[in-house]
Amino acid sequence: MQENESVRLLPDIGELLSDSGPFASLIKNFKSRSAQVDMAKLIETSLKEGKHLIVEAGTGVGKSLAYALPCALWPRNNQKSRIVIATYTKLLQEQLYKHVLPDIRSVLAKYGIDFNYSLLMGSENYLCLRRLGICLKRIKEGNLNASHKDILIKLRDWAVETKSGLRRDIPPEISGEISDSLWRKICRDPNSCTWKTCQDEYTCLYKIAYRKARNSNIVVTNQSYLLANVLLNPDNIPKYDAVIVDEAHNLEKVASDLLGFTITKNSIDNLLTDISDLAKCLSMHLKGKDRSRWIAGVDQRVKEAHTAAALFFDELNKKLQFGNHDPDKESNIKYAHVKLPNVVNNFMSIPFNSIDKYLQQAIQNCADPDEKSEFEGGVARCRELLSRITEFLECKSEHNIYWVESRQTGSESEVSISGSPVEVASYLDTKLFGRIRPVILTSATLTVNKSFDVTKSNLGFSYDNEKLLESTYNYKEQAAIYIAKKMPDPVYNYEAFKEGALDECKKIISNVPGGVFVLFTSWELLKHAKSILTKKALGKNVYVQGENGASNMQILQRFKRSGNGVLLGTDTFWQGIDVPGKELVCVIITRLPFNPHNTPLEQARKEFLESNEKSYFSDYSLPRAVIKFRQGFGRLIRNEKDYGVVCILDPRIKTKRYGNTFLNSIPKCADIENLSELKAFYNRRA
Repeated sequence: MQENESVRLLPDIGELLSDSGPFASLIKNFKSRSAQVDMAKLIETSLKEGKHLIVEAGTGVGKSLAYALPCALWPRNNQKSRIVIATYTKLLQEQLYKHVLPDIRSVLAKYGIDFNYSLLMGSENYLCLRRLGICLKRIKEGNLNASHKDILIKLRDWAVETKSGLRRDIPPEISGEISDSLWRKICRDPNSCTWKTCQDEYTCLYKIAYRKARNSNIVVTNQSYLLANVLLNPDNIPKYDAVIVDEAHNLEKVASDLLGFTITKNSIDNLLTDISDLAKCLSMHLKGKDRSRWIAGVDQRVKEAHTAAALFFDELNKKLQFGNHDPDKESNIKYAHVKLPNVVNNFMSIPFNSIDKYLQQAIQNCADPDEKSEFEGGVARCRELLSRITEFLECKSEHNIYWVESRQTGSESEVSISGSPVEVASYLDTKLFGRIRPVILTSATLTVNKSFDVTKSNLGFSYDNEKLLESTYNYKEQAAIYIAKKMPDPVYNYEAFKEGALDECKKIISNVPGGVFVLFTSWELLKHAKSILTKKALGKNVYVQGENGASNMQILQRFKRSGNGVLLGTDTFWQGIDVPGKELVCVIITRLPFNPHNTPLEQARKEFLESNEKSYFSDYSLPRAVIKFRQGFGRLIRNEKDYGVVCILDPRIKTKRYGNTFLNSIPKCADIENLSELKAFYNRRA
């Protein structure tokens, strides 16, 4: 923007974020916060000096604006600069892209400052118009279920109007009819993408998003996409000069998941079904080949691969002696650490290599370039799967842990194989902090007992630039803690604890005039609670995570609309959920959120830490549980007018020495001794 008479001299960040500043007149209920100004100045300095920074900003600090504003100002002196902001939750990505960054742009325009920003996600999140056209052509040819025609035409019409092309932005009346299987056929698939020769150069929805990101000063994405670029180096994100990682308490898990893998028979069957469908659709495009013989050959190899996959997992089950699961338990998981190569034979090598050869024949003899690319995508997927299976069977990486898991829920059982790095600190240290400057980590929960030490160690962050900014809310007035009395220990008497906890839940909920979250650490207890905590028992509508196939967002919206409901949730609902007001005035934490310590991965981490003279419990298990506990606690107070009670049903918070570590890591609140006091707390605010 060129300077003119309306352009004013830019104040410093403190003035911009003051009660008399431009954001105060733009944002409803804006209030100047010294912690927000402090954080913004820290970010500004970190960007200018190229120094890594880790900063915890408690609830109410306003960290999104505190880091996004310096990012928007930074290009003033470096017009070609690009900053990536990576978050964990979609909710925060939406908040940044649709609210925070537009507000900042509106304010800075008054001072003659402009910047560009964009949203860029993993390519499989985008609709591919080329593949959509292929599917419509296949329906016309009779090679794809005609029932998909109407929904594909609606998608084609939507694609003309959409500004993002993202699956999550597809209207509910359309998205509800799109199965995962159908989406795999029409999304952008990097394995089959004809990036350089694509005829949809200027209409490709992913290319449009990528070009916009390439011309943006700020790119909003997710942590997984960022780390895929950093750790696996696929060059998906345009070159960038600095990184902000919000919700950074999840970064270790994201890195571990990205560098690892899990394969089930179901995932193999899905791939084989896709290959079979692909072969039927594409056989008519082959030239100079006996199509019927070719398709019969593929079908035979696919059948052999299905049989081999079943045999592979059956043999694992027998060899590792998992045996029968306890029929009295609703959910039962057994593990086996695989330390030596060739625990079973690689039954899948021969049929998958045969499939590869058949698809290679198709690639050489396919007359249609678009269909040829689909064959190439199928080959890449098969090779990647076989590579992972081979890695597992050979125990290929000395830095990884490999294991088999047998999980039974009700009458259904599933065996899976997995591999994962024991630690990710060395990867992040070398490939993230060692290659990019600056990297700024932030979250509302990065410390344990006011210390960053454990988080920094687990992330490979070996720098001293750190800051803890306390929450701006008055927790002593707004919130209270209730710890249930005489509860059985969940470790030594789980069945008694389970019944006691759910009985206590009923009593608490009956005294709460408003919405309640009940947070669980296991699906088993959640499912049991579902049968006990019904509308009939509670007098309130009950919403259960995963019920009737509803998404987490759909469950949350129904809970919010009820205004007085009960939501039963596990891992997802401990963090990244924002429900201000009377719709949520009570959070019940059923059990302290320790990860299961008996898994092969956790046992390997224990050995690794002890070999480095560290304590698995004190240096890893406890800190992770405390941070998740703080996240659950943080669901309650979301603004200055909120109030409520966090109820803790796990007696270990009082009976174990480590209990104080949990309590010392959350803000000081009022104490509630019994249910009468709990009821009185709400009555005073009625």
